[in-house]
Amino acid sequence: GSGTGSNARYLAPRVSGTQAWTLLDRDPALLEHVGIVESAASVTCLQGDLDREGIHAAADAHLVTCSALLDLVPARWLRRLVETCCRRSAGAYLVLTFNGLIRWSDGCDPDDEMIHEAVRVHQQRDQGTATALGPTAATVAERLFRSKGYRTWRVPSPWHLTEADGELARALIDGWERAALDLVGGTAVAPRVRGWAERRRHTTRDPEMSLTVGHDDLLALPAQPEAAR
Repeated sequence: GSGTGSNARYLAPRVSGTQAWTLLDRDPALLEHVGIVESAASVTCLQGDLDREGIHAAADAHLVTCSALLDLVPARWLRRLVETCCRRSAGAYLVLTFNGLIRWSDGCDPDDEMIHEAVRVHQQRDQGTATALGPTAATVAERLFRSKGYRTWRVPSPWHLTEADGELARALIDGWERAALDLVGGTAVAPRVRGWAERRRHTTRDPEMSLTVGHDDLLALPAQPEAAR
């Protein structure tokens, strides 16, 4: 799920050695807008699914990285990814995994918790093929890598949004509203969901607005050989 390649653009200048990047995404429109990746000897854009082309590409990698993805994948796929990395002794840098935290600076709207819980539940709904890990994803990934003897570092990387980030905040509210409405359908709760969204869109225009959305970053590296310790 490389999108336009933001992880590659960030990491490439910070990683030594000759680099050949493979960027995989299901959406060809995103791959068409991949920018220049500094320090990379080559960049290959590959359209495909995580389950097939994604795992296949990871089998030849020294480093596997993704952003804002793990909370959307099922445990079955994550186990395959960990096993693939282990066979290759590849590192993994898995960032911006939503951990369930949503906090507004102005205290609590009466329906905040209802919406936030709906978002968490919606993430983990069975989409017809498998249930996504949702906010548990970073914890599960760390446990899986550690079970294979990997060294791991998991740190919080929350978004702290202010009025200057209003456009992004409103996009998040729109997405949370859709998720909650998807859960409640046409029940009597739907007007409460819409009312919450309207109030929170108004909040984003307050100069004192602050919204924290929790994420975790995970770095997993294979155990060092005895000779290197």
